[in-house]
Amino acid sequence: MKKRTFTKRNGTSTFRAWKEWSEGDEFIGKFIRDGKDQFGNPCWVFECMETNFESGFKVGRNATLNSAGGLNKVMEEIDPGTIVQVVYNGVNEMTKGPFAGKMAHSVEVGTLDESLMEEEETQEDFEL
Repeated sequence: MKKRTFTKRNGTSTFRAWKEWSEGDEFIGKFIRDGKDQFGNPCWVFECMETNFESGFKVGRNATLNSAGGLNKVMEEIDPGTIVQVVYNGVNEMTKGPFAGKMAHSVEVGTLDESLMEEEETQEDFEL
């Protein structure tokens, strides 16, 4: 049998409230699963791959992002294992719907196009 090295996981996840994010904060992680927070709202668990802020999430550890309208819409369409980038855009006033006039956290969400990544790796291989 092939020798393997496993990293022990204790099942915990780090959380960072949206109010602690600053405009331009960025998080990149591998989507693991969805869940519910203590109030029954959706939350999203990732393995943290990269972040540009020092407190809170640690690379290689699980991180939970709580419900935010823009995040929720996108995450409903994303499969586990997908690499996701979340950029915090601050707080904006909602202009439509039942919450018009209320302030809401705004995030931009993107996914990694692995086919482009493979092409880049292939090009690098040829340059050697």
